[in-house]
Amino acid sequence: MDLRFPRQDSGRLRYTKDEDARVDSGYNTTGPSSQQLDRLLVTRIAADLVRFLDYSSPVNLMERISLVLPVQSFLIMKVAMFLLIAQKPATQQDLKRLAIVIVGPNNVNLPILTRTNVSGNGILYTFRPVFPGFHSIDIFHNAIHPIRGCPLKIVFSRNYRFLTSVLDWELSDKARYDSCSPWGLCCNTKTEQLWIGDRVNHKLIVYKLDGTVDFFVGCRGTGAGKFFRPTALAYDVNSDRIFVSDKDNHRIQILNAKDGTFLATFGRKGELPGQFQMPWGVAVSPDGSKIAVADTRNHRIQFFDAAGNYLQEFPIPGPSYPRGLAFNLTGDALFISDFNLHKVHQLRLMDSKLILQPFIPPGILYRPSGIIVDEAGNVIVADTKNNSVRVFGPTGILLKTIRTIGHPLDSKAGLKFPTDVSIVPRNGFIATLDDKGRVSILVVLSL
Repeated sequence: MDLRFPRQDSGRLRYTKDEDARVDSGYNTTGPSSQQLDRLLVTRIAADLVRFLDYSSPVNLMERISLVLPVQSFLIMKVAMFLLIAQKPATQQDLKRLAIVIVGPNNVNLPILTRTNVSGNGILYTFRPVFPGFHSIDIFHNAIHPIRGCPLKIVFSRNYRFLTSVLDWELSDKARYDSCSPWGLCCNTKTEQLWIGDRVNHKLIVYKLDGTVDFFVGCRGTGAGKFFRPTALAYDVNSDRIFVSDKDNHRIQILNAKDGTFLATFGRKGELPGQFQMPWGVAVSPDGSKIAVADTRNHRIQFFDAAGNYLQEFPIPGPSYPRGLAFNLTGDALFISDFNLHKVHQLRLMDSKLILQPFIPPGILYRPSGIIVDEAGNVIVADTKNNSVRVFGPTGILLKTIRTIGHPLDSKAGLKFPTDVSIVPRNGFIATLDDKGRVSILVVLSL
């Protein structure tokens, strides 16, 4: 199927420091504003529908059916729609013979909500995307033959214009965090547990989403399963493992995500390949094949395979201090927050080559720390010294600045030095951790 999307003005990427309410359309963040998208402008998408109908159908019928996709705001929890149109001599009866399969994130099948005949020659279909991320629409003319060019891909994003706090709590021994702030937050997307690195007590705390402690992992030490100021954590959904940056032990530990039992470790103090000097960030590629580590004091990024075997490295120039790491959705780029240079790098992984590119230039962020990529490819950064969390589109456009996590008149409403951020895909939550040990759960409203 030959899909032709409306041309959009690419323009030059523009960065703004104020709060930005624009929505990432999922196609091009420099495209129409949310006000335009909300009008549901109809755009015709030409479709080459060879084999669209039964093989006995005349060829000219196949060329007389096209797909129309209303351009929407692409927000979760809103009804989405698409329109199949038959041009004479094809009819609505020809359209009704087609089977349509809609699949959302995590291979969730979504039902068609309504089918409405339109103008005697079309059928309008509606469905409701539940989770943000990539959705696909497959159209079949029989049980085994989809039309050529399927599936049609659509991205649904969170509506970052509307956020509210649903819960917050503080870690234990809060008074001690004045000397060493907590840093490290990730979500087990299968169980929706939040794992937090407690640098003060040299352990990990695993919380349920209601703020109750599920279990603790580790204590101070150098042995297996023990930590010395752990920082970043990363969850690998492919192997159900947690990777922990055991910073002051200069190593990465691998734990079983079910109960935190020790599985393996790699790295030791040094400057050679596979060695670390105060590693901060750690990230797992979407397919679980690569582990990236921010080797902070050696001013480089190192890559390892799933077992912790060294693959390659890339030096970060300047007085750099790489901290947070996050792969993009396809695993061919790594986003790096630079604490010293106040910016975010993008390291492109092209075959065996690594190419460093700017993503967020200096002037917007001040001491950025944790970083995460959501299901639509948006990049969320803990802008620590600006007391905010920033949401950028996949191309670097600033979508939203989050500074308030509750009612504006609440004295505790403002973010205070957020050090890390994570997402809970199933519920649409955003979790933040600040340097005083407060965990805040934000929900993206659908309005």
